[in-house]
Amino acid sequence: MCTLACPCNIEDAEPWMEVTADELVKYGRKGVIKDAAAAGAEVPGSDLSLVFLPSVNDVGKTYSTWFACYEEMQAGNGNAKSKEKAAEGDYQAKMAAFTKTGALSFLKDFEDSFSCGSMCAKPLFYITKPVADGPVERSCSRAMLEDASGNTPAAIVAALSAILLFVGGFGAFPLCSDFKGKKEE
Repeated sequence: MCTLACPCNIEDAEPWMEVTADELVKYGRKGVIKDAAAAGAEVPGSDLSLVFLPSVNDVGKTYSTWFACYEEMQAGNGNAKSKEKAAEGDYQAKMAAFTKTGALSFLKDFEDSFSCGSMCAKPLFYITKPVADGPVERSCSRAMLEDASGNTPAAIVAALSAILLFVGGFGAFPLCSDFKGKKEE
């Protein structure tokens, strides 16, 4: 997202100007390109930068969400760079499997419910939220943990219930088996 393959609209760039170069490096990015002329030319490392272009430019369409770019790539309607990216390896098959298994709708629901992105690690972009919302603040696993914290009474009740059910389950075994020493006549 926000590469020459999937450029973002320059109107959405404001929240991204706060992102430091060190943070971009964590995601394999090098910097921010806000110049349509530079993006149209061959810019060293431009695939590793954040690319924001006017909606009318020499590169092609701009995208407001990762999912919008993905749909264009799947349909074969993206710009030349996105078509080149889609043709790489087994990208199409992996992404088709990702969406068919329901993983995409699962993550969309989490993004909407918890205002988070991804499950394991905090990504740079949301999947379905607009780029204008800015970088992802937290991963969904962290968001769920933060949301669940503060419910100490519920956690205590759940833990006690689990212990009682566990003990009760083991206590039921003698009821379902023969006692030793019992003789049938």
